[in-house]
Amino acid sequence: MKNKEKKAELIVFGNQLCEMRESKDLSQDQLAEMLGVDRRQISRYETGAAEMGALLYAKMQNVLSVKVDKQLASFLQVWEALPPESRSKLIDLAEIMKTANEKK
Repeated sequence: MKNKEKKAELIVFGNQLCEMRESKDLSQDQLAEMLGVDRRQISRYETGAAEMGALLYAKMQNVLSVKVDKQLASFLQVWEALPPESRSKLIDLAEIMKTANEKK
């Protein structure tokens, strides 16, 4: 995918995220806390400056109680089929990996 196309997709996603967040009457701070990320990261997603990883997408879907993006349909179908304890373990693993990666 070309950079322009990728940037356009990120901007569309960011606009959708902002609309979903606002429809739930959540501030960027509140959503960030619910997702376990910094508020500045939510701003980056909403402006199209950063791309959200698949596990965070899934976590966001649960937090906002909505489907996030068509591209995630197959991943989310698998995710939704997982028992809650498996979802929790995957989220924990992703957070451990993120922390380990930040320490590098």
